[in-house]
Amino acid sequence: MSGLTVIHEVLRITAYAGTPRVRGRVFDVESEQSSSNNVVVEIPKGTGGGIAYRGRGFWKDQTKVLTSEGAQAARARWAYLGGMENGKQSGVAILSHPANVDAPQPLVVGDGGKAPVMYFSAAQERTIKIEPMKPLVARYRFVALDGAPDARELERLWRDFAFPPTASVVVHDNAKH
Repeated sequence: MSGLTVIHEVLRITAYAGTPRVRGRVFDVESEQSSSNNVVVEIPKGTGGGIAYRGRGFWKDQTKVLTSEGAQAARARWAYLGGMENGKQSGVAILSHPANVDAPQPLVVGDGGKAPVMYFSAAQERTIKIEPMKPLVARYRFVALDGAPDARELERLWRDFAFPPTASVVVHDNAKH
């Protein structure tokens, strides 16, 4: 049996050392998908895709969800899923980049069978096309937190991710002045 490769995907993962501005562990995931056969590839509406996080099984009965739009939302810039472990709150937030297709992307939070799950998926509401020579790029930042989530902190982290500060160097020639 021979197979046909339809999509090539490159994942880039960047992990960051601890910083006083973030009370948790942070890493970025960038996915770049491209058509491998010079044809348009379609990801049909409702088939998933995107990026997901599955929580701990014992969170199932006391799951904590928080999004940029409140507790539950159909679309969000960021979302947190967590629960209690050994009497302490912990969880993970996923921050979705505003350059992602269909941003803010559709968000699904639910019962993943044995554990709660959340995922961002542009294909949740519409068919996504990957055109030849036009890779589909999606960027996400993960923040693993010990303790309760803070909406203001997560919004600040999303803004830092979405609109990173820039700097420029201007050189003046003082000899001419």
